[in-house]
Amino acid sequence: NIARELGIQLKKRSCKVFISDQRVKIPAWPPYRYPDLVSLCGKPEYETIGGVATLLNPSLVIEILSPSTEAFDRGDKFSYYKSIPSFCEYLLVAQHRPHITQFVKQNDNKWLNTEANSLTESLYLPSIDATLLLEEVYLGIEFKEIEITPPDERIV
Repeated sequence: NIARELGIQLKKRSCKVFISDQRVKIPAWPPYRYPDLVSLCGKPEYETIGGVATLLNPSLVIEILSPSTEAFDRGDKFSYYKSIPSFCEYLLVAQHRPHITQFVKQNDNKWLNTEANSLTESLYLPSIDATLLLEEVYLGIEFKEIEITPPDERIV
């Protein structure tokens, strides 16, 4: 859904969205990674690594979180992506509930963290001048109810 929504918004501009088969060079953790989605405005730059074109200049990286990758995506992987000079925006998209965490690099090299938790919310993506509506991101996705046991009913 995200690739489609961004593709529609970027269609008549010099911006591009690449899905998970696009390799991205990671200077801090060579030679490369395969993010779920990457985007940039302007001309893509490539380096051939092992005979395959590897993107050098993404501005936006999007990772879809899973229980097995979430800690790595939030921690070390984010740190590795920061070694890409053009990288300035990171989205972490939850699968089990409507929730997107956004990090945007500021002029002082600090990262501003914003979270959207409701299908009625949206996030502006300054790196590509686009807006993601959570209701579109999660269109057609049914969330399972998570049962929470009240504290007084827990077995100790």
